[in-house]
Amino acid sequence: MVTSSIFLTISSNAFASDKPENVQLAQKQEVTLGMGSESNSYDPNLCSTHECTIVLVNLFETLTQIGKDGKPEPAAAKSWDISSDHKVYTFHIRKDANWSDGKPVTAEDFVYSWQRLVAPQTSSEYSYFLGLGNVLNADDIMNGKKKPSELGVKALDQKTFQVTLSKPTPFFISMTSQINLAPLPKEIVEKFKSKWVKAQNIVSNGAYTLSEHVLNEKFVLKKNPKYWDSKNVHITKATFLPLVESSEYKLYAADNLDMTYTVPVDLISKIKQEYNDQFRATPGLKVTYFGINVKKPALDKVDVRKAITIAINRDAIAKQLLNGAALPAYSLVPNNVDNYKPFKPDYASWSQEKRIQVANELLKKAGYNQQNPATINLLYNTADVNQKLAVAIQAMLQQSLPVKVKLDQMEWKSMLAQRSQRDYGLLRMTWIGDFNDPSTFLANWTTGNAQNDAQWSNKDYDNLFAKSFETEDQEKRKDLFYKMSELIAKDVPAMPVFYGLNTHLIKPDLKGVMSNPLDIYYVKDMYKVKTN
Repeated sequence: MVTSSIFLTISSNAFASDKPENVQLAQKQEVTLGMGSESNSYDPNLCSTHECTIVLVNLFETLTQIGKDGKPEPAAAKSWDISSDHKVYTFHIRKDANWSDGKPVTAEDFVYSWQRLVAPQTSSEYSYFLGLGNVLNADDIMNGKKKPSELGVKALDQKTFQVTLSKPTPFFISMTSQINLAPLPKEIVEKFKSKWVKAQNIVSNGAYTLSEHVLNEKFVLKKNPKYWDSKNVHITKATFLPLVESSEYKLYAADNLDMTYTVPVDLISKIKQEYNDQFRATPGLKVTYFGINVKKPALDKVDVRKAITIAINRDAIAKQLLNGAALPAYSLVPNNVDNYKPFKPDYASWSQEKRIQVANELLKKAGYNQQNPATINLLYNTADVNQKLAVAIQAMLQQSLPVKVKLDQMEWKSMLAQRSQRDYGLLRMTWIGDFNDPSTFLANWTTGNAQNDAQWSNKDYDNLFAKSFETEDQEKRKDLFYKMSELIAKDVPAMPVFYGLNTHLIKPDLKGVMSNPLDIYYVKDMYKVKTN
C-alpha cells in the first residue's frame, strides 16, 4: 500500500477556513443566500441538480470536499491509502465524525449509501456514477445482473471504508466529493422512507442540520454542534431562498440577501458600476446546451439537427445577450477542463452568412422549405435568462430558416418531469462538471446513460468512451475525448451554446466565500465581520 500524494499535499486544508487574526467578527453570524430553483429531491442519492447540491453539501459531508482550486481535500475521511495497482482505495474516517444525533459516522454508512445509489429500485439519475468511476460491479448492479451487496465496497472496521475498482481510474478521488456519495443513516432512511429528509426526521453529518424547509420559500440550516470541526464554524444559521435572478437582485439591493446564486446577465453592466467590489465572476466548468430528442419528427433527421446548430449565432449570444458573461461553445466540454484538447467544428470559423446558407441547404436536403417548415418544440425552465435565450434561439432559426419553433416554459420540477418522459424537441440544460475531467461531460451521451435525454446511441462513441478508461496516458485520453467530440458534432444529439462563468454578488461583510470552478461553496467556511 502507498500513501496518496494528494493527501500529503492537502491535509492542511481539512478544517473549516480560519478567519484572519486581526478581524473582528460581527455579533450576529447569520446569512441569507440565493439557491436558484427548488430541486427534484434533497435525498443525497437522488439529488441531480446544482441547486440541491449547494444545500446538501452543508448538511452532509462526503469523504472529500472540493478545494479552492477544484481539487479534492480531506473531509469525512481524514486520509486514504491507494494500493500499488491503483485499484484499491482505503479511506480512514475521522474518529470524531458523528451524526447530528450523536451516533458515530461509520464505514457501514458509506457502504449502505453507495449500494443504495446503484440499486435499480432507487431509480437515481446518478446510478451510473459509480460505474463511471469503475467501482467493481457497479454497472452490472445498475443493469440488474448482480446484487447491490456485490458492489466493490466494504467496511474493514467501524472507521475504515474500502473501495475496489475494476481498473485504475485517475480521477476517482475527485469523484468522492460528489454529494450522491455522502454517507446515509440507514436506520432513519428505512424508518421514514421518502420522508426521511423532512426537517423533523433528518439526521445529517455535515456542519449544519435542517431546521426548516418551506417549499418554494426557504431552507433554514442551523449549526450542528455534533460536527467534528464545529469549533471552527462561525455561521450559526443559514437561510437558502429559491429565487429567480430578478427577485434575487431586488432582495440583494434591499440588503435582504447576503449572496446571490447568480447575477442577471442583462444587469451586469449596471452591477459592475454600482457593486463592482461586490461582484465576483470566475471561470466555471459549465456548459449550457440544448439536448435534442433524436426520436422526435424533424429532429430524427441528422441534417435538420446540423442545420439548427450551425445557424445559431453563439458569438451574439455570448457577447450581446449575456453581456460578455459567457464564451461561445462548440463542444460539450469547456476548454478549461483538465486533460482536454479543445474541439471546434469547421463551421465555427465560418461567417454567419455562410452558416445560414449551409443550414438552408441541409434543410432543403431533408425535405423542408418555407411552404413545408420543420416544426420544433423548445422546452426550458422558468428563469429570466432562459427566456431571453429561448426567444433569441427562436428568432435566429425562424428568421433565417424554414423552421417554426414553439416555446414551452415550465417551472424547474415540472420541466424535469417532462424531460424524464422525453416529451420535448429541444431541451435547455446546463451541465456543471461533477469533477474536473472530460468524462463527466461526455458520459451523458453513452448508450443507456440516465442523463442521455436525447435517446442517442452510437457504438463508436461508446467504444471510445470505454477506451478512455483503459489507459492512464493523458495524451491518449485527450485524443479519445477529441474524437468523441467530433462524433457529437457529426451526429448532433446536443447543441452546445455557451460556457458560463460563475457569477455572484457578495456583501462586503460576508467573508470566507470560497471560489472554485465547480461553483460549490461551503457555509462552514464563511463568517461575517463587523462594519463601521
